[in-house]
Amino acid sequence: MNWYKIARDVTEDLSEDEFEEEFGSYMKPVDSECISYIGYYEPLRMLEIQFKRTGKRYIYSGVPKEIYKNFMSAKSKGEFYNRIIRPQYIARLNP
Repeated sequence: MNWYKIARDVTEDLSEDEFEEEFGSYMKPVDSECISYIGYYEPLRMLEIQFKRTGKRYIYSGVPKEIYKNFMSAKSKGEFYNRIIRPQYIARLNP
């Protein structure tokens, strides 16, 4: 199950248009040799990363907003991922 489905279930009182406006374009392209996009959904503390080489997306749960902010501002996204995200958070493949 991807973050979008979880978010939709949690915010079922929003219309489709309201939901799309609020959460629809959460994936942001980043300047990185190994990462294409990074997305974060704060209410569920879910971080999603799409990798360039494979095109696969992984979801990391329980990621504090501060970690996401630091990730987005890191000079090297790959280094930050390998040093902070990968060893501290469990990944699920987003089908």
